[in-house]
Amino acid sequence: MHPDIERIVRCDESARAIVANARRESDEIIREAKEEAETIKLSVKSEIDAYKEKELKKILEEAKKKAAKKQKEAEEYVKKLRDRASQRAAEVEKEFMDLMLKSLT
Repeated sequence: MHPDIERIVRCDESARAIVANARRESDEIIREAKEEAETIKLSVKSEIDAYKEKELKKILEEAKKKAAKKQKEAEEYVKKLRDRASQRAAEVEKEFMDLMLKSLT
């Protein structure tokens, strides 16, 4: 084979090897980047989930406090109604007894 042709063939083979090696390196870089991106994604998701949980707990605690306050207010209102009803029942009973006594005399 002619020396120039042999040199061209060797250069071509060398260039193919360089391209193949560059492809392997770029594939490795892409694979590592994807792994790192996935790791970051999972870390961020975990942080977001923790933040959501913390904020949800705050909201639930506030809702429980408000519900407890409303329940206490309702219980106090019901107690006042019962007291007024009991007092009024005693007044009605006294008025009824007075009417009965007047009608007998």
